[in-house]
Amino acid sequence: MSNQADPDTAADTCPKAQRFLTAYFALRSYIANQSSPNYPTGMSINQLKTLHLVAHKPGVTQTSVAERLGVTTASISTSVRELEAEGLIERRADPADARVMLLHLAPMGEQIFARVFDGFTRTFAELLDTLEPDEQELLVGLLEKVLTAKQVSLDIRKLSYADRPHCMKDGAASC
Repeated sequence: MSNQADPDTAADTCPKAQRFLTAYFALRSYIANQSSPNYPTGMSINQLKTLHLVAHKPGVTQTSVAERLGVTTASISTSVRELEAEGLIERRADPADARVMLLHLAPMGEQIFARVFDGFTRTFAELLDTLEPDEQELLVGLLEKVLTAKQVSLDIRKLSYADRPHCMKDGAASC
C-alpha cells in the first residue's frame, strides 16, 4: 500500500505529513511538560533516559546505552556512576565476560522508573479522555495500523532510544 511511485499522491500527502510532524512534536512537548513533576529532582535527562532504557533492557551494557542515546561513553559512564551512587542502578559482571559490566535497575531505581512511567501514562490518559471512547479506539488503532504496516514493532522493549529529529531543519519539516 505504498504511494511512493505516484508523485501526485506524494504531493497530497506531504502537507498531512507536515501536520502530523507538528502534532508529534507538540505532543512530545506537552508530555514532557506535564510529566516533569514526576521526575526526580536533580536528575539529568540522560539519567532519566538511562533508567528508562535499563528498565526495558535489563543487562544492557554502558556502551550500548551510549549508542542508543546518541551520547559519548564518557557521559554515560558519569551518569551511571551517579545513578549507582544514588542507589538507582546496579552494575553486575557479565557471566560470559567478567570485564563487561551489565546494568540493572536497583530497587529504588525500579520505584522511580515506575513513578515516572505512571506519570506518562496518566498524561496520555488525560489526553485521550478528551475524546469519546470510539474516537480513542480509532486514534490508537490507526496509529498501530500505520506502524504495523511499516513493520515497526509495537513491543516497547524493541524501541529505539535515539531521540533526535532527523527531518527538521530550522524548525520546519520538509518533504
